[in-house]
Amino acid sequence: MHLNFYFLVQLISELKPLLQGSWLLEAFTQEKDEVVFAFAKKGEDFYLKFQLGSGIQFLSFPAQFHRARRNSKDLFAAAMEMQVIDLFVTPQDRSFGIVLENDMLLFFKCHGSKSNVVLCQHGKGVEQFHKSYPDLTLNPESLA
Repeated sequence: MHLNFYFLVQLISELKPLLQGSWLLEAFTQEKDEVVFAFAKKGEDFYLKFQLGSGIQFLSFPAQFHRARRNSKDLFAAAMEMQVIDLFVTPQDRSFGIVLENDMLLFFKCHGSKSNVVLCQHGKGVEQFHKSYPDLTLNPESLA
């Protein structure tokens, strides 16, 4: 239960200065339940890896990440090269968002075996990592 609201508040307060103003350069998967995001800011790379399998979910921040040449799939193409504007935690929930320019949002739902990452634009889901969940109908603004 490490991805609870109180932990996420602390995590986002630490991530905010690192990610705010950076650019989303890559989002991809190379394992079944793993999403990797690569951000860059003034020549510094920052990686966020979200493991969202049914057994355990965790976030990690490797200093380097070498993408595999095979079995790698690009994700969230519409959000590439967008700048990070803000980060927030959804009040009293196990979810957080990375606000991007052009009214885009990467929404991280840390709900155990139903965890997912949803790309929203103008308050509506446009793409999600786990396709079997009904998260495209999710409106993150209604959770705030």
